[in-house]
Order: sequence, then C-alpha cells, then structure tokens
Amino acid sequence: MRRKVRGQTIRLLAFLLLSASIAGRAVRAQTTPLPSGSVGIGTYATVAQFKDLLVQYRDQTILQKSLADGLTDFDVGAGQWKIIDGFLQQSSPDAAGMNIFTGSKSWTDYVVTVKARKVTGKEGFSLSFRAVDKKNFACLNVGGWNNTKTQFGLTINGTFSTIGDSTNMKVEEDRWYDVKVDVKGDEATGFVDGKKVASAKLIPPPPQPAAARSNAGGRAGAPGRAGGSGNASPAVTTPVSTSTSLGDKLIFVGATAVIVGLVVVGVMWARTRLNGKAT
Repeated sequence: MRRKVRGQTIRLLAFLLLSASIAGRAVRAQTTPLPSGSVGIGTYATVAQFKDLLVQYRDQTILQKSLADGLTDFDVGAGQWKIIDGFLQQSSPDAAGMNIFTGSKSWTDYVVTVKARKVTGKEGFSLSFRAVDKKNFACLNVGGWNNTKTQFGLTINGTFSTIGDSTNMKVEEDRWYDVKVDVKGDEATGFVDGKKVASAKLIPPPPQPAAARSNAGGRAGAPGRAGGSGNASPAVTTPVSTSTSLGDKLIFVGATAVIVGLVVVGVMWARTRLNGKAT
C-alpha cells in the first residue's frame, strides 16, 4: 500500500512542477519587451514636416514641444532634420528609418500626439513611443507599406515587426494630420484625426522562418519611421511608475507562490496518507 501511495505522490509532485513551469513560461511570454520609454517621430522614404508634439499623463502635460526650435533635447537616430518654414522637417527620401527621440525613458503609460504633414515621397510618417534607443521602440506607422495602410510596429534589437490590426489608408501630400497614440500597459491604440485606426499588444510576433524574413521587403529598415522632435518644455512631474515589467514580476512571483503552496499541500497530504496506512 505504501508503494501505491508513494507512486501517487510522485505523480502529483510531477504534475505540480510541470504546472509551475508552464505558468512561468506563460507569464514571461506575455511580457512586453518595452515596458517604458520616450517618444519620437520619423519617416521612411518620405519627406515630411512635424509640429506640436505633446505628451500627457492622465490630465497632466509632461512634455510639450512646438518643434520650431531645432533638435535640442533630441536623440537623432538618422535623417536630415532641420527647421524649414517654421516646421521641423525630415528631408531625406532614403528608404531607411529616419528617427529622432525625446523625453524620459522611464515613462510608462501616457498619451502622445503630434501633427504631421507629408511633403513628398513613397509613404507617410510615424509616431514612436516606449523608445529605449534607436534599435528598440514601438511606433504607429501612418501611411506605411507604400502608403497603403496604418499599423503598429515593434523594433527590437534593430528588427522591425508588425503587430495588431491595421486600417487601409493613404496619406495625402500637403495636408496636416493629427496623430495620437494611447499606451497603457502592454496595449496601444492609435488614432488619426480623431478616428481609431490601429490597436495592438506590444508583444513581438513568433519568429519567422528564414525564407519568410528574406521576403519581408526589407522591413528591417522600417524602424526609421518612428522618432521624436521638438524642444522640451519643463516636465511638471514624471508619471507615476506603473511599469509593466514590475507588474509582470509580481504576477510571476504570485503564480510561483501559489504553485509552491500547492506542492507543499500535496506533500503534506501524501505524508498523511502514508502515516495513516502505517498505523
């Protein structure tokens, strides 16, 4: 009888340990690689102008730039950026990511808006957020993919991937567009002229086979669509830290504690059974 109970105990422990492993993997798989970061603007194979960059946390303005005063307080990833006719313009038509970034890398949840106008080129423009550096950020590509649609993208370690849904859209030349991104936790929602055009979870898609990557149309350069610009007005305060990474850590710790608790209960149950059979 003891052998039977011992066998049941071993199977129970194996099941609980497997559950703990699966739970840990699930939590880690749902974690965004970009829990916080600055904002920016950019283009891809397009000349465009930008103005009025604004970042808000709840009802508080934490960054406001007219973009008419040059590149002070900006990190320039690439591009030919200068003030033309009172607007910040990216003038390179090259098919590569032309980005600039500004703001605090500790920002987590916020709303960022900018006004953008296409001058000439093959595509539209982008508004980036959760930017760590020029090789790691998220962006809303407006009029991307040869000016056919608007969709979110993630650039991780210099590799660009599309995420979430999209809206068919063509950006017209010499017209100002109001672009907005609302990012909370692992989710982002994009708007153009007040209309929702995209939404996505900030989770990289599964890795593609080598053949699929080679046929992706050179989108590794697409990160240049995102960037940031303008001169910063003093931030009133830094947003309250609601880092997704911290939340995920707490969830993972909680899940692990529950699994460990179940293991302990299982062991105690098995010992009780063994003791009961012994007497």
